[in-house]
Amino acid sequence: MTYMPIESSLVLNYNSGIILLVDNTNPKMPQYSLPYETSGFRNDNDCHAMQIAKAQTGLDIALENQGSPVHVYSNPRRNPEMHKQGIIVPWLTYYAKGKGTLRSEYQGKQVKAFSIDEIINLLDQNLFLFDHETVVKDYLHH
Repeated sequence: MTYMPIESSLVLNYNSGIILLVDNTNPKMPQYSLPYETSGFRNDNDCHAMQIAKAQTGLDIALENQGSPVHVYSNPRRNPEMHKQGIIVPWLTYYAKGKGTLRSEYQGKQVKAFSIDEIINLLDQNLFLFDHETVVKDYLHH
């Protein structure tokens, strides 16, 4: 049996804020993203989502929706690198809580907890990677 790669992202609550990765390659236009990664050809997407978040943030992760992602997004414009030959790769989104000590960076990106007010101020400015802004907006309205 062949498995399609699945991409996963997490809205990760930590100390009353939401964790974002910040790419400051262009200081005039930083790029914000949720913890995310392609899960490859795995069967256990929940476990992989927690491993992603642990690796990227250093936190211990508890999914709020274990066994069932809150949303499955699928938009060919979301990540053109992952949409080949007309195949739309689903993007699973989980809500989670993190505990422990937050690492300060991951692969050159700053890892930071933003307050809800700070997150709201980042919206509608085209600052988020892929459609992570849509994911954050959905989370804020749930």
